[in-house]
Amino acid sequence: MYYNTSTQCQEKNSSPRGTIRPLHGLRSAIILHWFTEISGGPFMRRFLAALTIVCSSACFAQPGPPIKDFIRVPAGVIALEHVRVIDGTGAAAKADQTILISGDKITAIGPSGSAQVPTGATRLDFTGYSALPGLVGMHDHLFYPASGGLYHNMPFSFPRLYLATGVTTIRTTGSIEPYFDLELMHAIDEG
Repeated sequence: MYYNTSTQCQEKNSSPRGTIRPLHGLRSAIILHWFTEISGGPFMRRFLAALTIVCSSACFAQPGPPIKDFIRVPAGVIALEHVRVIDGTGAAAKADQTILISGDKITAIGPSGSAQVPTGATRLDFTGYSALPGLVGMHDHLFYPASGGLYHNMPFSFPRLYLATGVTTIRTTGSIEPYFDLELMHAIDEG
């Protein structure tokens, strides 16, 4: 016996919908009949639309921590005093330097004893710390492999993790979704 999607049992015949499935018991036949009745109708479309809305709203309803939680010093003029500077040119490191930052730009670097820090600047003592230019990652990915041949894209957290470890430029060396990597690059370039 065969069960077709028009709910008729027959030896071998084509169903109105063109699908004939073996009958594996009454329960399977009832579930299959119920599914075929709702799958093409307005119920299924409404159900899928409602499910999409619920899932989408659940994703957007989980805001991350406020950005201020990640900012140590508010914008303005900042002086990083008594820091060791490695400039990346191959020259020897310079001890006891002051780095002046205004907005998002380094405006001056010089010896702490002679650096002119503007009035009202936020002064931070960085004794024992070193500053160096941003690192360039030459073999980086925005995904990681999981078990079973699955790969997970990490477009939100991986760039932030690279930045947190001092990597300011990456060269991707393999991508699951290359156009997404390009869109991420454009988004970063635009601020």
